[in-house]
Amino acid sequence: MDNLIKFLEEKDFTEEAVNLKNGSDILNLSKKRLTDKDVKEISKLLASDNNIIQLDLFGNNISTNGAIELAKLLKLNKTLIGLDLGNNDIDKIGASEIEKALKANTTLIFLNLTWNSVESAKYKNIKKYLVRNANLTNEQELVKMAKKFNEIDEEKLLMKLDII
Repeated sequence: MDNLIKFLEEKDFTEEAVNLKNGSDILNLSKKRLTDKDVKEISKLLASDNNIIQLDLFGNNISTNGAIELAKLLKLNKTLIGLDLGNNDIDKIGASEIEKALKANTTLIFLNLTWNSVESAKYKNIKKYLVRNANLTNEQELVKMAKKFNEIDEEKLLMKLDII
């Protein structure tokens, strides 16, 4: 955790560093203009971290390479339950790597990939792993769970999950 806090301070993410110092288990790095290189470093730091349960990377500059690094993280980290990757530059290759990682990951129950270049078929496959991990019986329960993590428009989420 100390290395993660140091990284945040070096990037001038003072508020986020203070939150972690005060015991927060949520790391909100949305709209911070993070690059794939930044995500690689964050992924390395979180790979062995047992404190962070939610990582918000919404609205950054994460592309395929960053998604691949996050997939590596998902294979190793067993405490992360929420990951917001909405509004980035993740394509089908990056989403495929995340999907592969979710086969082995049993803890992630929320993943936002909206506003990326991800095919709806990929969402369906990913959704199956999230439902499995959350021990949910149907997609409607997944929607309720997702809304707890983030203020996502329910209709858009249902369309992405191909429920409506």
